[in-house]
Amino acid sequence: MNLYSSSHVELWPIFLAITELTPAARFARDDMLLVGLWQGKGKPPFKQFMHIFSEQMNRLYTEGIDIEIDDEIFNVKLAVICGTLDIPAKASV
Repeated sequence: MNLYSSSHVELWPIFLAITELTPAARFARDDMLLVGLWQGKGKPPFKQFMHIFSEQMNRLYTEGIDIEIDDEIFNVKLAVICGTLDIPAKASV
């Protein structure tokens, strides 16, 4: 998306939704996670932009992350199960 209509500066965000939430909450603005953002003139260097994201998601899938709830530690693993892209991003990916 263009940042301003008279500008060539573009924003390319990566959002994540948590599938375990109810459908009403899953795509609510407060429950979406912004995990990547490119701002610049034109498209981002997709290999670099997506490489960083994919490395971190692979680590969260294999190693997980420890979360403490009520003095108990849980190891939670995360996975990307699908992606939705607009036409310009789909062509680049």
